[in-house]
Amino acid sequence: MEHARDWDIGYIVGVPAWCQMCMEMIIEHYKVKNIHEIWPNFGVFVHGGVAFEPYKKGFEKLLGRPIIYIENYLSSEGFIGFKTREHAKGMQLVLNNNIFF
Repeated sequence: MEHARDWDIGYIVGVPAWCQMCMEMIIEHYKVKNIHEIWPNFGVFVHGGVAFEPYKKGFEKLLGRPIIYIENYLSSEGFIGFKTREHAKGMQLVLNNNIFF
């Protein structure tokens, strides 16, 4: 966190709760209004593991401008699926990764 201001972050991939907590800590540490004051190039959040909707409002309070959200489905068995477009309903199932469905 001490060097977060030096990082050129364009996208973040992770579980919403952990990413939100990390951004809150950085915003508090640097005493700024939003994460875009630290990371102006941040524009994409790839998330998975849990439903994002309960986190969305709290997450967006940390932003200075809108970003793109992309959902994916990772599991211990492998990479299962991903959204093909930001506002698409459902996900594209990945069938060619040696997982038996």
